Amino acid sequence: MTDLVFGDVCICDISLSLNSPRDSRAPLVFLGKEDTEGGKICRFCRVGGEPRSYVLTPFIIFHGESALRNDGAIYPTQYILFPEGVGIIKMLGSIQNEETLQLIKSADERYRNRKEVALVMHLCPRCRDDFMLNPETVVKRINPCSPVKSTCDFCQVRQGHLFVVYKRRIYRNGVSK
Repeated sequence: MTDLVFGDVCICDISLSLNSPRDSRAPLVFLGKEDTEGGKICRFCRVGGEPRSYVLTPFIIFHGESALRNDGAIYPTQYILFPEGVGIIKMLGSIQNEETLQLIKSADERYRNRKEVALVMHLCPRCRDDFMLNPETVVKRINPCSPVKSTCDFCQVRQGHLFVVYKRRIYRNGVSK
């Protein structure tokens, strides 16, 4: 299943990405592949039901498109990362609506451009917690499935995983994201 193209919809085992012992299967939309230290990773975005209350995460509502039979929403900024060829259970099809594909692509590019001004560094658990306790920063692990550890770039003593650290946006109405 390495011949996926942008807009393909797959059933994936997301417990591999979340490091969870339970088997959790969900539909995901394929966004692309990226090269990292641990090899190639596949980027997917979450597909779910239409939110019942106001959410800060951008979403795209769809109505029974070709690969997704029921109504729902695509969340293009909620990434799930897998090593290439891991986690994909079954191919459902692809999204055929060009307008929906353009909306997904533009939201994905805006979010990725925002992350390019971030720090990418190895952090041990203690240093990671220091960054996480700061209310002005957001810390996310780049490849949750990777067991590779390296010397922490912050303390340079302990071993840690690769994280992205970026500044949290604060809007005029006081809501942070």
